[in-house]
Formats: sequence, C-alpha cells, structure tokens
Amino acid sequence: MITNDFQALLYQKFIGINSSYVVKQMAPEVDRAVSTFYAYCRGEQDFPIELLGDLIRATDDPQFIEVFLKNTNFVVTRIPEVKDIRDHTKAMLKNMKRFGDLADVYQRSIEDGIIDRKEKKELKAQCRELITELVGFMESVDK
Repeated sequence: MITNDFQALLYQKFIGINSSYVVKQMAPEVDRAVSTFYAYCRGEQDFPIELLGDLIRATDDPQFIEVFLKNTNFVVTRIPEVKDIRDHTKAMLKNMKRFGDLADVYQRSIEDGIIDRKEKKELKAQCRELITELVGFMESVDK
C-alpha cells in the first residue's frame, strides 16, 4: 500500500508549483499512459508498487524510496561503480576527504551551540555523500 507521504511526494515532484519532473516525459518511462500517470500523481488512482523501481531508475531520485524508510534507521544510497584497483584507491582517498569535509561542516554548525535548518541540510547532504562513497568503496573491495 502506498503511503500518504509517497502520494504527497509524487504530487509535489510532478504537479506541484516547483515540480521537478514532467508527467508527459515520465509516463512512457514507466510504461503507462500520460492520463494514467496523472491520475497516480493526483491520487485518483493508487500508484502500483511494482512501478517503484522503474520510477526511481527513470528519475534517479532516491526520495521516492526514502519516503518509505522514515523513522526506520535505514538509508538509501547509490552504489557507485568501481572498475579496477585504481578506482578503488581513488575511492578510498575520496572517502578520507569527504569525512574531513563532514567534520568541517559539523564543526562550523556547532560553534554557536545550535544546528539551524541550513546547517542540518548541509550536514545531511555531506553524510549522504560520504555514505555513498563508503558503500562504493566497500563494494570495490570485492572486485
């Protein structure tokens, strides 16, 4: 069953004032008629869960899955492709830099004892990038 949060996100991303995507372009990507996809976005029809993977692949937007993971202590991250040992080494060095960047952002955000909305957003973005890089590094070890 699709949650209200997912429905709200679908509406926001495709129909809302600051929409990110175009229904007419997305409908063929998920093998649906434009009118049907509009009905999903407006909440007139339930979005079929089996289309979720196609939607995420077509939009490259992890928010469509993250909405289901709220308050679960899980995160979604892309696994970057690592082709060979040189990529593996680059990934390791990049992770070290990202961790340093995260520490810098955190240090700046706690100087006044309050982490404001902008700082939270930046911290989350830095954490997400680091997690993605670390997962890619972890996967590259097996190659």
